[in-house]
Amino acid sequence: MAKRTTKREHLEAICAGVGFYFATYSPGDGVTRYRFYPDTARDEDGAKQDYFSGDGEWTALGYAEAEVYAVGRRRGYLTGGTSIAQTMRDGLNAERDSAQASVVRNTDNPATKDYYTGRVDAFTKAVSFTESIERRLAH
Repeated sequence: MAKRTTKREHLEAICAGVGFYFATYSPGDGVTRYRFYPDTARDEDGAKQDYFSGDGEWTALGYAEAEVYAVGRRRGYLTGGTSIAQTMRDGLNAERDSAQASVVRNTDNPATKDYYTGRVDAFTKAVSFTESIERRLAH
């Protein structure tokens, strides 16, 4: 039987070996905050920073945002140059367009068409999320 991992362990595995880590804060409102730091961000004693010891690179509200950020960063979408959100949006739009083309190709196969329609919807939501990231980064 496969070992079950927690959300925290899954997120740590995404961050491992690619130059960043995160700290969390749960204020009791049902939304855990995840603050991401580069591996070079350390306290005076060399320990990793906790949630309150610095601004970090990004603060995600909830696990879903944290996972999207971590996966995007791991895949290299968040490396600088053009705006972070624009780079993510370009990649997500390409995935959405590919899924949309698959919907058109599979009009005679309802199950496959439904699968790709779901992917189009998911990528559309992800594009909206990256736009919200861009707005938050602009402030």
